[in-house]
Amino acid sequence: MPELSTSVPAAPRPGPDATPREVWEYACDLLRDGHAEQWAEMFAPDGVVEFPFAPAGSPALLEGRTAAYEYLRGYPDLIDVHRITSLRIHSTDDPDVAVADWSVTGRVLTNGNPYEMSYATFVTFKDGLILKYREYWDPMAFTTALTGSADLGWAPVRPRRSAPDVPEVQLTATMWRR
Repeated sequence: MPELSTSVPAAPRPGPDATPREVWEYACDLLRDGHAEQWAEMFAPDGVVEFPFAPAGSPALLEGRTAAYEYLRGYPDLIDVHRITSLRIHSTDDPDVAVADWSVTGRVLTNGNPYEMSYATFVTFKDGLILKYREYWDPMAFTTALTGSADLGWAPVRPRRSAPDVPEVQLTATMWRR
């Protein structure tokens, strides 16, 4: 198994005048290299992390830099991210907001399973720090990599129609029930 990096990142941390792209690229390098503590330091003290698709038993909301670190601190012992296979950073009308479409490949250290994940991440920056981080990812792919099974402990259900005049075509989205 590959050794995890314990070195300090080679690139200097972006300053308060850094662009969202510069901050995001640096944060991705930290994640790839297993620097969970330095990654959490990229957050504003009152920064917020949201995982709207978090699986049962995982937090969907983290408030504060300390909570972000506590959530991520065990990740370098769990997943070895070999590389970021794609990274597209999109600007928005708000100069402090960026959207990233990115993917990683690696290995789960506890069982040797491959780890392949794609993310869509919306990030709000302030003074070179991450103020809000909302990440969408596939909980089934994550669970499968960690356990070898896609069983999330919940099942998809069809949403109820809210009114008799709502056309059936509007009800194609999948809803989840624990």
